[in-house]
Amino acid sequence: MVAGYVKCPKCQTMLPRVVFKRAGTTNLSGGVAASGTSMGGGGSAAVPWPAIAAGAVVVVGVLGFLILHHGGSAKAEAGPTSSASTPVVTVPQVGPSTVEQPEQAATPPAQTEVEAAPRGPSAREVGQDLKSALDRQRLWSDVSVGGDYLEVRSSSCSDPAMGPMLDAAMPSARAAGLRQVRCVSRSGEVVSTRAL
Repeated sequence: MVAGYVKCPKCQTMLPRVVFKRAGTTNLSGGVAASGTSMGGGGSAAVPWPAIAAGAVVVVGVLGFLILHHGGSAKAEAGPTSSASTPVVTVPQVGPSTVEQPEQAATPPAQTEVEAAPRGPSAREVGQDLKSALDRQRLWSDVSVGGDYLEVRSSSCSDPAMGPMLDAAMPSARAAGLRQVRCVSRSGEVVSTRAL
């Protein structure tokens, strides 16, 4: 039915009068509805405080996570590099104020040599580095360490880009004490073997 009919067009019975009224509106003369807040008086608009509080909690949580996450990674990166880059040096005192110290105070020279010597990468680290390098080249593969060999299980073993990637990993694998790098197809067939 079209709004404005007083009687039903078919049976001519009176239609019930329906008044549509929105919250916070008042009817003015002439049938025009206006909001009470737009004229400066009347009702007050409800502020969605729970939504504002939830948004503030989310923003504070995200900022807190970013600050803590960034601070933790900076500390983790700074820790190993600062100790590895600082060489241990012992300087003997020379001059008139030199007093002989008992044998207990002297540090054994073997300990300083061990601290100053750089250690090579572990086989697990070499495997993780090779896997990430292969993934960057989109040569998806699984890399595992088994005994004294590094096994690359991939369907891309015969890909021309696989050979240079395995050759690039050989010096670090040799430093980790590995003797072979194998490329094995997904079916288990050994496609290539590189002896170190």
